[in-house]
Amino acid sequence: MATSLPTPATTLPETDLTSPADSAFAKSLALGANFVRWLLMALNLSCLDAPLVAVTWQAFAADVFQIQLSGSRVALLALAIWCAYAGDRWLDGFRLTSKSASPRHRFARRFRIEMAVVLFLGIAAALVIAGRELSGGIAFSSWLLAGTALVFIAGTFTSPTLFRARLPRELIVGSLVAAAVCLFPFEAPSESLFPKMVFAASIALLFATNGLVIARSEHPRDLLLGEASAATRWPRVMEKLRPFLWIAMATSATISLAAGFALSSAAPSVVLAILAIAFAGLLWVDRSKIATDLKPVAADLALLAPWLMLFYEL
Repeated sequence: MATSLPTPATTLPETDLTSPADSAFAKSLALGANFVRWLLMALNLSCLDAPLVAVTWQAFAADVFQIQLSGSRVALLALAIWCAYAGDRWLDGFRLTSKSASPRHRFARRFRIEMAVVLFLGIAAALVIAGRELSGGIAFSSWLLAGTALVFIAGTFTSPTLFRARLPRELIVGSLVAAAVCLFPFEAPSESLFPKMVFAASIALLFATNGLVIARSEHPRDLLLGEASAATRWPRVMEKLRPFLWIAMATSATISLAAGFALSSAAPSVVLAILAIAFAGLLWVDRSKIATDLKPVAADLALLAPWLMLFYEL
């Protein structure tokens, strides 16, 4: 008896269960993420993240100590910080090879001439503003601070092993930036210097922690390429740096509370809250899986915590 062969199973065509709305939403998220990444990289490559942070903390210091700052002095700080950071990267562009350079240094190498022109214009503008606005003791302090920063930048270029690996570079840079931020808000005389010194020390420690988070994110590349940095001198310390970040946050909080007796009743809690938010942001950046190229600007954005108070008051 003849038997019939089994009928082969019918294969149904695969169907896309994703609705058009879900697909459009996913594409929008991808475009948004790419735009944010491009914006962050542009902010970092143009060296605008550093002056943005400096001007933010200058405004915060002026608000805490109830000082009115002129637009020209805000512009002078922004120009000075930008010229310092851009000049440091411009010089590093001559020193670093294409393999050891980070994206921001490769950008400085590629647009070396254009960056030199903008640097010249920025320095000229800063000198004009300083000549018109500053006089007396504040002028002397400003030129002394600028000269110290210039010597340090030149030293990192001529003796990178000493200035980048052996000296506490992050602490020095943090102290210089904190001094520049507090220079004009602290210009007015006051009965006690204690709260001002404590405020300056707190943000210097915050800025130094910012530098350490960035150095920690870049230390694998520094070790691989033998770049002179804290990572190559103290690799184990850099790998296990997170406890220091907690210590820095606790220390900053302690010295901020110590200033509470000299500041107004609301100021200590506000300063402490802003510092806590900024340190928490740095700790999150250190623990996160953000791309290495984006961690420097992400660490700088964590320092924009004073915007919370400034926007609230507006």
